[in-house]
Amino acid sequence: MKSVVSFLKAHGYGLFVTALVLSLGVISWRLRGSDTPASAEQPPVIPTPAPTASPSPTATPQPEIGWQRPVSGGVLSEYSYALPAWNASMDCWQSHAGIDLAAASGEAVRAAADGEVLSVQADPLLGLCVQINHGEGWVSLYAALAQAQVAPGDRVKSGDVLGQAGNSADSEALLGTHLHFALTRDGLPVKPAF
Repeated sequence: MKSVVSFLKAHGYGLFVTALVLSLGVISWRLRGSDTPASAEQPPVIPTPAPTASPSPTATPQPEIGWQRPVSGGVLSEYSYALPAWNASMDCWQSHAGIDLAAASGEAVRAAADGEVLSVQADPLLGLCVQINHGEGWVSLYAALAQAQVAPGDRVKSGDVLGQAGNSADSEALLGTHLHFALTRDGLPVKPAF
């Protein structure tokens, strides 16, 4: 009897874990409603996800549009829609549904693809903004501009000058001169692939 007690003391945790794993296996087997356990001859059924009507917020732009970088500088602030990122200018954590690209003061900001100018307006947080409809649900936003050279309804080609880079975005004032660039498709934010 002493040997059984000492065996349980020495191996009780391992026995408990083994019993738990076996119990979970039996429970999952019963929940599947199977009369026979799965065998190596029967591959497991892997459910396929249902197709979605719109892209996920972190999808990358489709190559058929042929996006071009709107300014020459590198990325200052990454896209961070799902997880909040620290915004030093606003002194808070918030989502960032675009990217901030470095630009020289007055540098030309160019259209990332062909389209029609939807709006040119001053936004309280993003400063002077130009929005372009590229068709097929794609819309691009160019924010923090010093000035704009286009008007709503103008047709633009990829590479056409929209305005000049500036620092008009109060929500990103500490970045200095830059371009806030954002993409949406069917109204959902999309991570730019620059």
